[in-house]
Amino acid sequence: YFLLIKPMVRDLFAKAEAERALREVQASYEFLRQDAEERIRAEALERTKADARIQFQARILAVVQQAVVATGKGGVILYWNRFAEWMFGWTEDEVRNQTLAKVTGFTSEAARSGLSGFGAVKGWTGEVKAVRRDGSAFPAYLTCSTIWRGDGSVAGFVYTFMDISERKSAEAAIRDSEEKYSTVVENSPTGIFIYRNGRLEFANQRFFQMVGRSQNDLAAMDVADIIHPDDWAMVREMWRRRL
Repeated sequence: YFLLIKPMVRDLFAKAEAERALREVQASYEFLRQDAEERIRAEALERTKADARIQFQARILAVVQQAVVATGKGGVILYWNRFAEWMFGWTEDEVRNQTLAKVTGFTSEAARSGLSGFGAVKGWTGEVKAVRRDGSAFPAYLTCSTIWRGDGSVAGFVYTFMDISERKSAEAAIRDSEEKYSTVVENSPTGIFIYRNGRLEFANQRFFQMVGRSQNDLAAMDVADIIHPDDWAMVREMWRRRL
């Protein structure tokens, strides 16, 4: 028993233990392999999703109807979308490694203060005068936002430009029209006033001369006070039909 059976049983037991341990190792290895494969597949899927998201965002930036420019912290251009090419006349390859101020030719003091130091880090919006490749200047509305790294440091800035030439022209036309209208109204031999929501909002000088009042009386004036009582009903009915 001691010389043969017990050593044999011990060896068999040890072999069984070794086989069991081997199976456990193999099972652990298989679990780790499957887990690693799952992690690899999950990471690959996440990378695929991230790549698709980046490509989608890049396509959006490429077709958006605003010039979009990204720079490093020092102002060197890193990204220049197609609309920026159309707006300024420079291709992305031509502006790469150039500074934004040099390419776009800002002349506004507000832009210079906004594109450097605390103004840029905080973010800045405003009107600037920009210059195209051919030297022609145009008014633009600029926004500047900071690109932050994960550790909270500044990685760079992203800018958007909108050409507001048409808006500026429209504003100038409106101002010109208002000036002409004001000149005609103020020099009219007819008394003119604007009556709205139960009160007089405006009257020209000829009106005040005709009724014997002044500009200071406008807020307290009532139309009924300047129309004869016999005509008030007729005037009220005329206004009702007009409205």
